[in-house]
Amino acid sequence: MHALRGIFLAAAAMTAFGQAQAATIVPVTGPTGATQTIVFGINKHAVIAGAYIDSSGVTHGFFGPLNGTYTSFDYGNGTTGTAPRAIDDDGNITGFAAAPNYLVGVEFLRQADGTIVTFENNGVPFDGVAQGIIKKDEASTGDYVDPNTGVRNGYLANDGIYQQDVNLGLDVFSTNPRSRNWHGALAGFYYEPDAITTHGFILKDGVLQIIDADNS
Repeated sequence: MHALRGIFLAAAAMTAFGQAQAATIVPVTGPTGATQTIVFGINKHAVIAGAYIDSSGVTHGFFGPLNGTYTSFDYGNGTTGTAPRAIDDDGNITGFAAAPNYLVGVEFLRQADGTIVTFENNGVPFDGVAQGIIKKDEASTGDYVDPNTGVRNGYLANDGIYQQDVNLGLDVFSTNPRSRNWHGALAGFYYEPDAITTHGFILKDGVLQIIDADNS
């Protein structure tokens, strides 16, 4: 699965906000049989979610507490790898699964009871990244490739059901939300029409804040 190969981060950072606002790096035990591990999400219960590659080169999703007692899962249905990208405080997970004829992969919501819901619009599964999720209405965000235009659009969903596109009010090549909070704010990035220049953004109540690193 191309999106997950290379050098992987095998640790999760937990920040302790004290007087000095010090940070502590917490090592993460990889799943049994993992040759590479990446952690994408952690919730308030210190339950993590991410992906690992086994000795056969297959990517699987996993979640569980930091002590290494994990549950592994796969989207299945002919996909070649499963990549959870976020977990909410109730244990609902969003992510995508690489598959033939998909640019990125099939987007899914794995509910806390194990039910897997595929994100789609008008019966067409989304091809892209499902990521930011909160437990309120299992509200999530991500992006998908419009099959008619090839443009990558941001979207909002509740309970694994598409609600609407995210419109930044700009001429863009791609809109890629990655996080959503309880107050309805979105954070992510977008590409300008040249498909090269990238900016971060925060969108709240229709007000857009563009974020660029200094000298970038």
